[in-house]
Amino acid sequence: MAGFDPNQPRDEIGRWTKAETAARKAAGLSNPVTPESVWDKEGMGSVPLQREETEYYGRTRWMTPTEFLSLVPEIPGGSYSADIIKEKLLAGEKMAPPFLDVTWTGDSWKVLSHEGRNRTIAFYKLFGDLPMPVYLLFNGRMRVRDVSDEMLERPMIRQEGSSKW
Repeated sequence: MAGFDPNQPRDEIGRWTKAETAARKAAGLSNPVTPESVWDKEGMGSVPLQREETEYYGRTRWMTPTEFLSLVPEIPGGSYSADIIKEKLLAGEKMAPPFLDVTWTGDSWKVLSHEGRNRTIAFYKLFGDLPMPVYLLFNGRMRVRDVSDEMLERPMIRQEGSSKW
């Protein structure tokens, strides 16, 4: 794609500049990919709980890719599929937000498991460290009705075996 550079400078909220948008159109990409346009709960990597009872078993919390990646273990052997996902996003495909399986400790959330490291890395490669939606799946008997907005924003404890990204 001549003229297209995903590292093109962006404005203050992460959108590509007018020059990059023009380059995308010239390359045949009439619908520029934006940080908001890549998400679909039924997109790449979705799981049944995301597609169906989304706001019953959990809630969405916005966090940066570096925050998400700091809460989960590193990918053994590296993120080999992040570049494939990035190319699919540039071609117009959508992806499901990553998720964290969490439990409430009384004052914070402890991450038990996760899904979506490669999608997170692909988002980071495209848009930098802009906030993205992350689905928090509540473990045990806790449901959305049990979680206030204040609780949702409480600190998170990394998944065991995690290292700081």
